[in-house]
Amino acid sequence: MSLPNVLRTVIAVACVGATIGGLNNVFSDNSEVEAQARAVACGSTLCTARITAMERNPIKQAFQLQVSGRTDGENAPGRSVAVKCQRAKILFGDYACTVVPEP
Repeated sequence: MSLPNVLRTVIAVACVGATIGGLNNVFSDNSEVEAQARAVACGSTLCTARITAMERNPIKQAFQLQVSGRTDGENAPGRSVAVKCQRAKILFGDYACTVVPEP
């Protein structure tokens, strides 16, 4: 095989791999990522977090959560928290979630 043919094959395989990784990020089950986003939104306090909006694309997942704290067995007034979850290596790796600061 000549160099241009090898290079063409390597590029084609890389494109197919990136496409499969992107499709996996968008269409696979994300219940673990949702649970991680809820935990990050609550922080160290006991609370209830409901997802009110969700955005999924090949690079990241973004959540808008309504968080209600608990005080003396009652739910405290809620607040809105934005959480962004990204993989460690753009399309692959474990997700890490962070709270998006309010503008």
